[in-house]
Amino acid sequence: ALLGIVWATFPVTIVVARGWIFVSYLAAYLPLNLWLFLRLAQAPHRVDRIVALAVLKSALVTTGYLQYFVLSSLFEGIFLVSRWIACRK
Repeated sequence: ALLGIVWATFPVTIVVARGWIFVSYLAAYLPLNLWLFLRLAQAPHRVDRIVALAVLKSALVTTGYLQYFVLSSLFEGIFLVSRWIACRK
């Protein structure tokens, strides 16, 4: 949730959202994306979790938001590393 708040208040998101309101709507999907990713990491064999994350990620690509697909993948990587460090301690 904290990463979602950071993303929604990220200066680039705010500046771009001032000129294009749909960017702020897309920023709301990052916490959902990370939640689905966390649930998938907890049980990687569940097909429904794989499909839910794939539908969300493909929706970003097919609707023309390729930069958000790339940025959400980057945040997923950061999230995965932070979870790995937290679980290791």
